[in-house]
Amino acid sequence: MGVRQHELNNKQGSRGLFVIRTTLACLFLLVLLTGAVLLIVLERPTYSYDEKRDLAKKPSFSFSALYKGDYTASLQYYYNDTVPYRSIFKRFSDRIISYKGFAQDNFYIDIPNDIPSFPLDEPIETLPPAATPEPEGSTTPDATSTLTPTATAAPNTTKPDVNEFSQNQGIVTYKKRAMELYWGSKASMRDYALSLNTLHIKMPEINIWSMNIPISSAYYLPPSLAGKYGNQEEDCAYIRSLLQDGVYYVDVYNVLKTHVDEDIYLRTDHHWSYLGVFYAVEEMMKQANLPVPDLMKDYVTKSQDGILGSFYLYFDQKHLVNCPETFTWYEPKFSFEGTYYSYDTMQVVRTSKNKMFFYYSEPFYDMVNYGDSYLAHIKTENKTGRRVAVFKDSFGNALAPFLAKGFEEIWVIDLRYFKGDAYAFLKEKEITDVLMASCMFTNAGYKSAYYKSLFIS
Repeated sequence: MGVRQHELNNKQGSRGLFVIRTTLACLFLLVLLTGAVLLIVLERPTYSYDEKRDLAKKPSFSFSALYKGDYTASLQYYYNDTVPYRSIFKRFSDRIISYKGFAQDNFYIDIPNDIPSFPLDEPIETLPPAATPEPEGSTTPDATSTLTPTATAAPNTTKPDVNEFSQNQGIVTYKKRAMELYWGSKASMRDYALSLNTLHIKMPEINIWSMNIPISSAYYLPPSLAGKYGNQEEDCAYIRSLLQDGVYYVDVYNVLKTHVDEDIYLRTDHHWSYLGVFYAVEEMMKQANLPVPDLMKDYVTKSQDGILGSFYLYFDQKHLVNCPETFTWYEPKFSFEGTYYSYDTMQVVRTSKNKMFFYYSEPFYDMVNYGDSYLAHIKTENKTGRRVAVFKDSFGNALAPFLAKGFEEIWVIDLRYFKGDAYAFLKEKEITDVLMASCMFTNAGYKSAYYKSLFIS
């Protein structure tokens, strides 16, 4: 009986194990089948708000494309690119990939296969600048010099310590903060200054403001890199020295320097934060004798956790998926109207009432006034008689909510896309103030040519 009972128990155990295995296999197949069906029947996204791009479109069938293999390749790309809930899957995938590095003492350490060599004392800009005749009567120092541009990188730069940060294509991650290495050209800075001086000479009745916005590496570089690349403090001072009397300078570098322990720059995005923008505009409004914005009284503070910015979304810094940040912005309590124009046709394409921030699923830096998409006109209830035109790159997008506290009208113009006659525009709109609000990469780099094309050419 004991042997038979043992055999019976073995048969029952084997049968039970078979049932368990069969059940698990069926459940696994059911999950796979359910996932496959959902991928087919669920609505596929057509636009990525994270990446700001249209997703792949389903290819049209043709026997020719099928024979060449183009149709199946395009179809595969379409299904991969338009997976439902793709942003969730992407962040999960990047989180898994990011574990190839390791964290230690608040550093993200990424050891590349080969540490790239960094430039020493080679000029950043290799093309000689075109000679630009100085406007008659200008007193701008060195404004027309055609000397070979001098790089601001320090000589004898050594390779950085790989144990201190991760570096990828000029992007540094240090203490969970990503930032760009900076460099600039004296020739580009002279072009920028000459553009403002020219505008001042041609339209002396307008207040001209220069807002040179540092990028975050001006304040947060790791010790092993500090001082080895371009010096933004010196370059800001150099631009200031080139500006004529009557062109007002907003000393953003030193204003922000007093707030470096606050969240004045985003950690996962290459832009400054709305708090940093506030401090810069606060300084300008004091100089302009206009009402100074008050964050507590004039704005509703809003924030959202878990936000990842441009370094993660566009610059392939996958490790930042483990370092999301709290994104904070400030919506005006006072009344205003917004009108948005096409740069191509100058026709109205959108209007808004008391709404300046627009986003689909998550807030992001460029959500104010639709980012770079349109020429924006903000009309407030102020009766100061002051109308400002802001010529800007993306760093200048976030100024409008704070400028709206004191200016009667605000025109936000992206200098990269504006196609009209800048002087005619300023005259037609009866502009009293012009604010040049762009980052040091624009003012000290090749994009300073946009200023030349608007105000000199």
